[in-house]
This record gives sequence, structure tokens and C-alpha cells, in this order.
Amino acid sequence: GGGEGSGRQPREAQSLLPITIKQLLEAVQVDESFRLGAVELSQVAVVGMIIGKVETATNVTYTLSDGTGVVECKLWIDSEEQAASANRRAEWVDGVYVRAVGHARAFGGKRTLLAFRLNKVDDFNEITFHMLEVVFAHLFNTKGPLPETESQAQPAVHVKPELGKFGAAPAPTYGAAAPGGAYSPLQKEIMRLLRGETNPNGASIDNIARQLSGWGSEVEIHAAVESLASDGYVYSTIDEKHYRATD
Repeated sequence: GGGEGSGRQPREAQSLLPITIKQLLEAVQVDESFRLGAVELSQVAVVGMIIGKVETATNVTYTLSDGTGVVECKLWIDSEEQAASANRRAEWVDGVYVRAVGHARAFGGKRTLLAFRLNKVDDFNEITFHMLEVVFAHLFNTKGPLPETESQAQPAVHVKPELGKFGAAPAPTYGAAAPGGAYSPLQKEIMRLLRGETNPNGASIDNIARQLSGWGSEVEIHAAVESLASDGYVYSTIDEKHYRATD
């Protein structure tokens, strides 16, 4: 929750693609996988408002809307869920915006999102930030890097590197891991802090944001940590606000 089963063990590094719900619904299913054009959807992130909720003893199904479409998002509840996680989940009610990370699935012909991480959106800049990432990812995957950078080895495109891995060596699709596990400059600083952290509970994301305030906005730093967590380089410890490095 915020998310149940979301990070207590390092997750295998996979690509994370920001998408809209409309893109999720229109993705083409090929066997057990889904594709947007030439891009296979491994892990996806959507940001939407909760407009419905059905809770059982083992899972919660949220109905999310982002203005482009509506989709059901299922989140399994950890049988050993801690109180802090349950309290966060209690905040996810109708009218609340959340960021959901998970996998596209189809059950009975109905497209759903099977989420392993949910986070409440407290800063509405994150909604705008997500939509900008969606647009950039779509253009990058359909049209390739900007023309003036095609002859350069780095960066792949001219954007602030902490917005994602766009500043890494060119990769075939946005969201793919950078060759050799390369980090953006902001992510390198985050990893440096986490590797030097001596507290067994890890470093709080708020403390990371304070120490790296000169490297980007709080939203950008949070997004960079989320990206590192999704790729398996860091993992959450006592709650979704404390992280440790995997290595």
C-alpha cells in the first residue's frame, strides 16, 4: 500500500513508463503482454482521481479517472500489514488523487491495472509533471530523440536530467534502463546519500529533498527516488517515506 508489498525487497529492475488511462485501455494485447506501438508495457505509472472503491479482506479495487479514461486498479493487501500502511490506505477515498504503479492486466476481457504501489498525490504539481512525462515519453518513443542531439552520444535529449533517464545514453525506448545502470546526476546524488546512510531505517525522503534542494524541486526529487525504487536500486523500509540503497 502506499504501497502494500511495494518495496520491502528490491524489485527486479524493469522499465517504468508514464501513461494515461486512455493509453492503458488502448494498448494492444499480445499473448500475456501489452504494447503501445513498438513499446512493451512492463511497469506503468498512472495518476488519477479515485471515483470508486470496493474493499475485501484481501484486496482493494479503486476506480481511477484521469480525464482521458476510467480504469479499475487492484491492490492486494499484505496479510501482515502494519498500522502506518493501513492508515495511509484509509486516506485513499473518493476525490483523492493517487499515483499508481503496476502492470496492465486483462480479466474477462476487461482491462485493469494490477498495482504494487499507490501513493497519495499531495502536491498537484505532480499531476502536471506526470502529464508532461507522458507527452515526452510518447514523442520520444514514436519520433526518437530531438534532431539536434542525434549525433551526440550524450545527452540523448535536452531536458533536465532529474526528470528521468532522458539524460542517459540513448536507449531504444523511454523508460528502459540506461546502459550499465547509469544514473542521472540527481539520481547519483540520491544514491550517494543513501549509500552513506547509517540509520538501519534508511533516509527519509523529506531529508533527502532538504539536502538536495539545489538539485531540483521537491517533486523532481520524489520522482527520482520513485524511479530508483521502481528500477530496484533502492527500496522502502519502515514506510514509504524511508529508503535504503539495494547495494
